[in-house]
Amino acid sequence: MRRFILPALVLCLIGSSALGATATQLSQYGITWTFDRPCEYGQFANGDYWVVGPVTITSINPPSTESDGRTMNGSMINPGLGMTQGYDSAMYGTYGPAYSAARNVALDVSPGNPLVVPNGSSLISTISHPTAGERPQLTDAAVLTVLASAPPAGSFRPPYTGPDKAVRYNVSDLDYSRLPRLTAPASAPSLSSTAGGFARVWPDHYGSWTGRYFHPSNNMPDYGRDIAMRIGNGLLVLLLDYTDQEKETLLVRMTQLGIDLYGVFQAGCTWEDLGGHMHGRKMPILLAGLVLGDEGMLAVGQSPLRFQEDRQTWIVRQSDVGRPLYHDDGRPREEYIQEDVGLPEWGEQHTKQPSRDGRNWNAYYRRNVGHSILAHVLTANILGLRDAWNWEPLFLYIDRYWTIETTVTGTDAISQFHKDMWVLHRDAVLDLPVAMPRFGPKGGSFNGSVEVTIGCATDGATIYYTDDGSMPTTSSAVYTGPITLTATATLRALAVRGGMDDSPVASAAFTVSQNQAPRADAGPAQHLIDSDDDGAEPVTLDGTGSRDADGTIVSYVWTLGGDALAAGATPTVTLPVGTHAIDLAVTDEEGVTAGDTVVIAVHPAGGPTGIARIAFDAVSSTSDTGGTVLSWSHTIGGGDNRLLVVTVGARDGTATDLAISAVTYDGVAMTAAPGGLKRQGSGTRAQTAIFYMLDADLPPAGSYPVEVTYAGSVDRRSGGAISLANVDQQGPEAVATNGVTAAAITSSITTATDGAWVVDVVCINTGSGSAWTATGEAMVRRWNQCVSGGGHTAAGATTPAPIAGETILSWQVNTSGNQVAHSMAAFAPALVNLAPAAHAGPDQTVIDTDGSGDEAVTLDGSASFDIDGTIVSHAWTSAGEPIAAGASPTVTLAAGTHPIELTVADEQGATDTDTVVITVAADGAPDIDLLAAAIRSGQNDPRFDLNSDGAVDAADLAVLVRDVLGTELGDANLDGRVNLDDFVILKTHFGRPGGWADGDFDASGAIDLDDFVILKTGFGFGG
Repeated sequence: MRRFILPALVLCLIGSSALGATATQLSQYGITWTFDRPCEYGQFANGDYWVVGPVTITSINPPSTESDGRTMNGSMINPGLGMTQGYDSAMYGTYGPAYSAARNVALDVSPGNPLVVPNGSSLISTISHPTAGERPQLTDAAVLTVLASAPPAGSFRPPYTGPDKAVRYNVSDLDYSRLPRLTAPASAPSLSSTAGGFARVWPDHYGSWTGRYFHPSNNMPDYGRDIAMRIGNGLLVLLLDYTDQEKETLLVRMTQLGIDLYGVFQAGCTWEDLGGHMHGRKMPILLAGLVLGDEGMLAVGQSPLRFQEDRQTWIVRQSDVGRPLYHDDGRPREEYIQEDVGLPEWGEQHTKQPSRDGRNWNAYYRRNVGHSILAHVLTANILGLRDAWNWEPLFLYIDRYWTIETTVTGTDAISQFHKDMWVLHRDAVLDLPVAMPRFGPKGGSFNGSVEVTIGCATDGATIYYTDDGSMPTTSSAVYTGPITLTATATLRALAVRGGMDDSPVASAAFTVSQNQAPRADAGPAQHLIDSDDDGAEPVTLDGTGSRDADGTIVSYVWTLGGDALAAGATPTVTLPVGTHAIDLAVTDEEGVTAGDTVVIAVHPAGGPTGIARIAFDAVSSTSDTGGTVLSWSHTIGGGDNRLLVVTVGARDGTATDLAISAVTYDGVAMTAAPGGLKRQGSGTRAQTAIFYMLDADLPPAGSYPVEVTYAGSVDRRSGGAISLANVDQQGPEAVATNGVTAAAITSSITTATDGAWVVDVVCINTGSGSAWTATGEAMVRRWNQCVSGGGHTAAGATTPAPIAGETILSWQVNTSGNQVAHSMAAFAPALVNLAPAAHAGPDQTVIDTDGSGDEAVTLDGSASFDIDGTIVSHAWTSAGEPIAAGASPTVTLAAGTHPIELTVADEQGATDTDTVVITVAADGAPDIDLLAAAIRSGQNDPRFDLNSDGAVDAADLAVLVRDVLGTELGDANLDGRVNLDDFVILKTHFGRPGGWADGDFDASGAIDLDDFVILKTGFGFGG
């Protein structure tokens, strides 16, 4: 029951809601904020309130107070990502706790204990469900934005996450021309009811399933499937034949939702692939980007694996065929077969836990997600956002989903409205060509021969193909059935259907040999601590997962930065503190090699800090003679924490002063590294300089011009650019320069951070007799140098990455007395929070010996650890529902098999999961079969040692059957008697594999004469 009934509109004690109006109270959705003075206020386009601050709040009603150990009705300022929240201490039920009183700014607010909210703040206040442990735990939420000045009328509210409260968007920016006016089917919901579903703020700032606990029930749906369905309805209604004025309310509200979700995205959220929980968040961002013309929002597709619907879809590869799947949870999962290669597919947790995939159409959550995301994909197609979405497997999969699901009824059937919109408008609006043919398999290396199929998603299409790499036409061979290749070939295929444009040409290369390449597996990533604080730690590498399907692996070679490190499948090496990418190359008996890489992080002994290994992106360069401008193009990629470094060398043959006046990238000025410019000599001069640009100023991935401007004309110039990712955004941590006229120069630089990168440039002002060499024990970067003849080279790397305090030598140049200038700069890697490691303990099997139907089991997550912090919560779930909290809780489980997931979270909200399978054997034959399997394993698992003699054998089987079950060996149906009924059971299954209920009385796994002898011995027991 709602405890407070207040008007949904503003409660103004002074003034009105017009611009310049003031109030001492504002109220929305049952929540009232009271200020210590009249404050200027107004409403954003969607109706949420802003107030000019800073403001001092003397009360928030309903109040947040602690009672009977529970704190309710909390408020948070600029809420961040993660489970930890300040809304309600009963949040997450038994899954918690993850409540922080420090984050609840509303606790005990009063005139004597006011809350001061600074400018640039979003205050989210909530009303709790009166009953603890509910899902969701909140009923209502409202957001108050505090700004330094009044925003223009019609402004959109900035996102509630993060400290950036710049007002960037206005209803006047909305481009209604991007929305079509399509014929509405009779099944369409009303415009007003659809808009009503988006009237309130949607607090959705955690990318895992437990975020649904703080989705207020009166504001939004709590479950991902229902979130996606509501958004899907809104998306499709916006496409219908309404006027701009009629669409305005719905468009404004959905655009605000997109702005909020973009803020959560910018804060770093990944909406995990978790069944039906987290999909539907991508399309509102793209919609907002489309109607607002915002390139940043439209670029979220450059990070597709941040969204559940993308993380769950992929194209089946050859490596998927026959890969082991997880079966212990009892859910149906079928392994992929050869015919599936090239098929667009969906998996419950494909990116997170691919073992939970399954080719069977009744895979858990397949329909739950498919029917609710279909409207999002349809909208993206109609609005031309497919390329911006940038995850083709999803679109191909939904096309496949549609062909199978159109006649399905029930809870997860495609809604009639969505179905009608697809039928009416998908093909008509898009005017799609024939679908591109697909090969199964999609190419690769094969031994002996390979059978290739070609399919097309467009019904009635004819496929033409070539096998010599030439472009197919309608005169090429017609595909009628599988093609067997016994030699290397390139297949190309074209699909044609009357009345439609021809398909794009598909191509696949097949290498057929008599020897299959081995598969290298360098093992999982490892994090270690320098246990004795000597700057290094031994680590055992693990290449035992490597395989050769048709032969033998004859060598394992491990290298670090191209240098030999170790040999063998499991060598032990000593690595210095830092992060190391170690390469494994395996070679089979015919000399074919395959590779894999493992990342090993060795952390300092005292409070390790995560280091993101700097990633090389691209390098470019040019050189010429004369002129005042040097320019070339550099292609930069995406990634996080990017850095661009440009090094410049120049030679001036005159006595005039020489200067490099500016360097730009994509027209934006780059920053000169402090102290990074060096000029040497008088008369003839050599000069070098280093410039850099951090991620905030870099453009999106793409190719852009680098331009170097000189103060005067020079006769020799060279320049190079290198782009990196995962770099600390603070500029260079060290700079070194040198310039001499003597016979030689040696320069060096000392790094301050593990894993830093060093870049440098040298200019030799001489025409002959010079030579330069790289020194420093393979830790040298060849970069760019300028010599009088215009010679030039460019490359870049620091290998291996140095540790803090290490001195890196750079160049040694013999100059025959000529001038040399040299500059170098070191850039540090970004620091990151290392996720904790969850360990749910070994699988357990317990026997329900008292016949009660359940058994108490102690779970064990005590081996979980956080290498750079503290684990603040252990949460255990079964079938998606919370069952316990803590490192080692005891739970009561019913008879059956229970896959239980442990999720641990650190103090910064990073999480990790692990699964343990607990089997509670019911009283009867399943118990015997479990014991029989343990006997066959020969591992003497103490859980099955029923007579405590240290061995698991036939004696324990006799204890279970006779002492626990009260019957005799040979009693197949466990009715307490060994008689003809049991003989008939054994006779029926004789000669086959089976368990106790089939007649396997000796735990061999097969029914044979030994079992007949056992039955004969016990025959007549029980009368």
